[in-house]
Amino acid sequence: MMNYIWCAIILLSVIFSFICGSTEGLSSAIIASGKQSVEFLLSVLGVFCFWGGIMNIIEKSGLNKLFSKALSPIIKLLFKDVKPKSKLFDAISLSMAAGLLGLGNASTPLGILVMKEFAKDRPNGYTATNNMVMFVVLNSTALKVFPSTIAAVRQNNGAANPLDFVAASLVASFASVATGIILTKMLGGKKYE
Repeated sequence: MMNYIWCAIILLSVIFSFICGSTEGLSSAIIASGKQSVEFLLSVLGVFCFWGGIMNIIEKSGLNKLFSKALSPIIKLLFKDVKPKSKLFDAISLSMAAGLLGLGNASTPLGILVMKEFAKDRPNGYTATNNMVMFVVLNSTALKVFPSTIAAVRQNNGAANPLDFVAASLVASFASVATGIILTKMLGGKKYE
């Protein structure tokens, strides 16, 4: 559906640029936005590679067990039927650790693994379990102790202090996580027709 929406937006933009006689503006915007996209990608690529490598080292060295142990009270509280010391438990803890570091993209492979494991418990192929919903909420609202991607973007755009927003970010992300968990727990298990 989104593909159709984007195609319609692009088509309408081209049509209106011809109607308004501003095709030069359209072509220069296309070239400039392509250049900006590549520059942005290159500016955050180093951060993604660095933290992705750190997450890989953590997993290979067994430090993920330490993360699992540190996060186990929270994981046990939120995911009651997930066995501690299981691969699923470790994947959830690593995904949460990536979220704490502000690396949502680095946690995508772990998130896919977790969702596949949770999908095995579904009564039918179309209903999300409470664990699936809670995991999506946690990944979407992740508490970011060190928002590295945002810091990298701010630094590349010339911010005098790229980390001066961290306190506000902590408050906002804590509020979103708390709200998401409370609403998920309140609404979990209810049947909607």
